Amino acid sequence: MTGDGKSLFSFLAVSIKRFLRSDGAWLDRAADLGFTFSFPMRQRSIDSGDLVVWTKGFRAKGVVGRDVVGLLKEALAGEGLEDIRVFALANDTVGTLMARAYSDPSCDVGVIIGTGTNACYTESSVKMIINIEWGNFNKLNRTRYDRLLDKASENPGCQILEKMVSGMYLGELARLVLADLAPGSVKTFRKPMSLKSEYMLQAGSSKKEKALVKAVCGIVAARAARISASAMAAVVTKIDPALSASHTIAIDGSVYEKHPGFAAKVKGALKELFGRRASRIRLALTKDGSGKGAAIIAAVAASGRR
Repeated sequence: MTGDGKSLFSFLAVSIKRFLRSDGAWLDRAADLGFTFSFPMRQRSIDSGDLVVWTKGFRAKGVVGRDVVGLLKEALAGEGLEDIRVFALANDTVGTLMARAYSDPSCDVGVIIGTGTNACYTESSVKMIINIEWGNFNKLNRTRYDRLLDKASENPGCQILEKMVSGMYLGELARLVLADLAPGSVKTFRKPMSLKSEYMLQAGSSKKEKALVKAVCGIVAARAARISASAMAAVVTKIDPALSASHTIAIDGSVYEKHPGFAAKVKGALKELFGRRASRIRLALTKDGSGKGAAIIAAVAASGRR
């Protein structure tokens, strides 16, 4: 994540080779590949795209501004895998949308709420899937805890919505609040990033501490869910201002899937925003959608070239 870009793509190539070796037959023939790359890209074609900026704590050198498919191809060639053909490059939101849309024609929005957060939607006017990169929406009102977290992050001033919603930051937000509320008693949380998001409902020692931790974590998670719902509502309204049709939002990510009550809070917030019309919005958990969707896109692209 933080070293040399060449090493990062070499790791990917070695991992692909190890996977192919699990079925030796694959090493003796060409294979088509869909490449999920979950970062902002300037995409020039279905199988090429330049990294605009790293997010989610990545900062591998020598990658920003370069074609990530080209870097992967170089790494694959270095492992003797020249016959692996990269037919499609897709953001994870696009993959998630495609994975669900393969069996659900009403799916027109893809969302990730995990380590990071982002969304895409189908733009009918140009017949294109638009990757929004909503994690970088920076016009939300922030608390002083949001500002403290942002200032200490590796990309101050950027990815503000992501820092309020995604799993990479929720635990740290809760820690900052707890350290301020009970600086003497909650000693466990004095170190930055010491409260991981997945442990937000398990921390604390005494009954009083546990109650405090649970309350703070619940507030931080509820805000994240409501911000997510608001962003989804904005996207659906962009597609269908009157909400006259049915829309499926394909969602993947550990926070949405695993955090207790998160999905229910998102649905509740959508009902507040749209009232009865909220029934026209279906939230569909689409596990591993980013990989499956990239495979579908690659398969279609490959068949079109033969």
